[in-house]
Amino acid sequence: MRQRTGRQQMKWDPAQLIHVRRQDAGDRHLARDEAKAPAPEDREPGRRYDTLGEHWQPPTPSS
Repeated sequence: MRQRTGRQQMKWDPAQLIHVRRQDAGDRHLARDEAKAPAPEDREPGRRYDTLGEHWQPPTPSS
């Protein structure tokens, strides 16, 4: 298809497949977390409702 449209062939990178699988796993976690969490008005302040628990680290600000 790329050849017919005049674009160069892209190299196949197996690492891209790993990232897709990681993203799929992240999407599953997010969907599961959202389904288990109570409605926003029923949530307790300061309580976490995700499955990552203590493994989650906030992103560090870029310099």
